[in-house]
Amino acid sequence: MNTSQLQEIFYSAFQTGMIKMNRKPGQSEEVDCLVDFENLSPPLMEAIEGLPIVEMTDDQYNKDGFFSYILDDSLQFYIVVANGETYFVDNQGFQYCRYVALINNLPHIKPNKPSTTIAGVDFSEQLDLLNNLKITY
Repeated sequence: MNTSQLQEIFYSAFQTGMIKMNRKPGQSEEVDCLVDFENLSPPLMEAIEGLPIVEMTDDQYNKDGFFSYILDDSLQFYIVVANGETYFVDNQGFQYCRYVALINNLPHIKPNKPSTTIAGVDFSEQLDLLNNLKITY
């Protein structure tokens, strides 16, 4: 999806109240808007699944919270993993998380697990197989 298509889909969801977001939260305690991925329309699901995922380090989160400059200001919408939670973010052209909603039930995000992407390749399935491997001697 191109930028204008994403904006159209998300702005429609904002206007209808399907997605509500907190403006300029500093920490996760200030985010009380929740998006349940499983209750969204198929076009919204598709749009969200295609968003870039940014993982905020603990150091970044502890220093500046959602005001950490971690986003590319040329893109507007992101999935941000921070403080053990997953968030849907609209940065409005800034490099920090300007509008934020907690999002749950994303099928491609496994909360509280380390990154499984190396050099742009996702190794999550291989790691799951290794984690479930039982060796008997």
